[in-house]
Amino acid sequence: MTRRAGRGRNTFYAHFRDVDQVLRAVESSVLSRVAAAVEVARVEQTEVAERLAALARVWIDAADANPSAFRAMLLVGAPQGRVTSRARDVLSQELRRVLADATDVGAISVPIDELRLAAVAGLWDGALRVYVERRMTSELVVDALVDATLRTFR
Repeated sequence: MTRRAGRGRNTFYAHFRDVDQVLRAVESSVLSRVAAAVEVARVEQTEVAERLAALARVWIDAADANPSAFRAMLLVGAPQGRVTSRARDVLSQELRRVLADATDVGAISVPIDELRLAAVAGLWDGALRVYVERRMTSELVVDALVDATLRTFR
């Protein structure tokens, strides 16, 4: 890793304790960009499907802006076998917010329970991984995520 970056091991360890710390720093960087974009998307969209699509596009744009950083963010937690990462938590919180607003206006009828939310967040995580690997176009990812999320909560 250090060789590819054009740096030595000593430089790496002067800045980071281990690879997990690097992955956490990358995750923080990506998530701060995502958070700013989510706020803009939330204000601009009012319909539930449009808000979900905008949320999906925010994550896809983050992947497109820096694919290497996004891939690294998806690895956070993998070395220790953890199931969740801060990225999944941030995504779940935003999905909960959109779905709560949808419940308030009667656009969805199923309660937002933890099992359904975890299933949808896992679906989003998986779809973003597929997108980063370039096995699906952004339009297909957005359409699939919006459709699956709405079907889960209707």
